Amino acid sequence: MGSRPKALSPILFRELENAVSETDVVLVVDRQTDHQKVLYGRSTLELISTGLHPDVTVKAKALRLPVDFDSDDVEQVGAVCLDQKRHAEE
Repeated sequence: MGSRPKALSPILFRELENAVSETDVVLVVDRQTDHQKVLYGRSTLELISTGLHPDVTVKAKALRLPVDFDSDDVEQVGAVCLDQKRHAEE
């Protein structure tokens, strides 16, 4: 039987909220396989990669978080991203 997923501690949760609120792109990387996924900010990455105009510089901050893809880590980080970005738009 698998172990129950652990919730983020309140301190880690606040640190994650602060880090996410200051970034444009959030990447999660599996600790086991090193497989990486864009969790938030795909449109920012696409804008950077297209290089629409050579005189336009896009500066973006990225956060790369090691997670366990076999747990609910990705969902927890995703929920923080949605919450923080929603508050930023208000």
